[in-house]
Formats: sequence, structure tokens, C-alpha cells
Amino acid sequence: MSYIPPEAKAAIDQLESKVLDFESKNLQLEKQIKTAGNAKKSAQTGLIIVLVLFLAVLAAAGWFYYKQQLVLFPQASEIELKLQTQVDSLYNFIDQMPQTQSGNTEIDFSTGKWYFVQIGAYQKVDLSLYKEGMFNFRQSEMDGLYKYTLGAFQDVNQAIGFLEGVRKLGIRDAFLLAYVNGKKVTIEESKNL
Repeated sequence: MSYIPPEAKAAIDQLESKVLDFESKNLQLEKQIKTAGNAKKSAQTGLIIVLVLFLAVLAAAGWFYYKQQLVLFPQASEIELKLQTQVDSLYNFIDQMPQTQSGNTEIDFSTGKWYFVQIGAYQKVDLSLYKEGMFNFRQSEMDGLYKYTLGAFQDVNQAIGFLEGVRKLGIRDAFLLAYVNGKKVTIEESKNL
């Protein structure tokens, strides 16, 4: 064996130590890369499984919805029939009201007892252009609000029946107004007068 000076020997030992350290770090990096690759594959596999499950649930929901529609279709016809009956009854109320030949009423609402069904009050909605041809559709403006009523009844029970019909048609906020000799009063006051 040849003679190696101690300084060179120390330098070689130091290099060997750095090589071993480098190889150790290289192995750690390879393990991390492999672990990250496995995690990525696992995530992709998990995502594919979740996607397949989601599509299966979606397909099942679609199938059940389709089957429900087949079952509910007769019920829908029954509901349509009930709604049509309600609409027909409202038209019957309207037909019983006094009308002129043009379809508009010529009634003096300033005398006697009158009941109206208020269907809305709006700030920026003015339906007066569409009033023509609508039986007893009235618009009044008060405090910056356009108020809309339907019907004109002298019998409170007819007015209440009409109100119930309007609510069944979906205008749930509709309510009854009473006027006696052109002055607004409560329903109770109108019954006592």
C-alpha cells in the first residue's frame, strides 16, 4: 500500500462522507417521489371511484324520477281538474255580477255596501293600460302605491267565497276590502251597517 498523507486521507474521508450523505439524501428523495406518485395514483383512483359513484347515483335518481312521473301523471291530471273547477267557479261569480254589453261595469260604488278583493299594492307597477276587458279590475293610487282589486260584491259571503277562490289560485296575500257609501270601513263595521 502506498503512503497517503494525513491531510489527503482527511480530504478523502470527508469526500466519502459527502458521497454517503448525498446517496442517503438521494434515496430519501426517491422515496418521497415514489410516495408522491403513489399518492397521486391513489387520488386519481379515488376521484375515478367517486365520479363513477356519482354517475351511478345520478342515473338511479333519473330512473326513479322517470318512474315517479309515470306514477304521478294521473295525479297531475286530478290537480289540473281541481284548478279548472276553481277557475270555473270564479268565472261563475263574475258571470253573476251586473255588466253592460261591453263587459265593463257601470255601477256607482259611492252608494251602498261594496266588497272588493285586493290582490296587490305596488310602487312601480301601473297596470292601468291592461284594465280594458278585465271585469271589475280596479286600480287606485294612494300614498305612491298602485292598489289593485278584483270583483265588486254587495253580499259579503259572495265576496268571501271569491276571496277564497283567488287565494286558491295562488294570490295568497289577497284580502277583502269593504266600502259603505264610498267610505272604507272594516268588514265587521260593514256587517253592522
